[in-house]
Amino acid sequence: MRRRIGMPMVSPSTTPTRSGSGIDMEATRRAEKDKAKDMDAYKRLRANGVQPPAINGSAKLESKAESVHEVTSGHTFNSAAARRRTSSLIDDIVSAK
Repeated sequence: MRRRIGMPMVSPSTTPTRSGSGIDMEATRRAEKDKAKDMDAYKRLRANGVQPPAINGSAKLESKAESVHEVTSGHTFNSAAARRRTSSLIDDIVSAK
């Protein structure tokens, strides 16, 4: 039976600690801290009645966004003029309904 089945083959990528490349624990810790910050920001935004498009990046949206439209779209504006123009366009669309 053993001759027919052969030996099971295991890919080196299934054992990352033995393949020599190792795991970058510092990057893993940073990613976990960023994820925790994003999750906390997401919960605060949801408690305020705003729906961010995703959990990832919620901390950046919370700190940089100045309007509900920016948070819900997931896009922040660099200039105040672009922010005002977009906000007025969205208000016109909402009021037209």
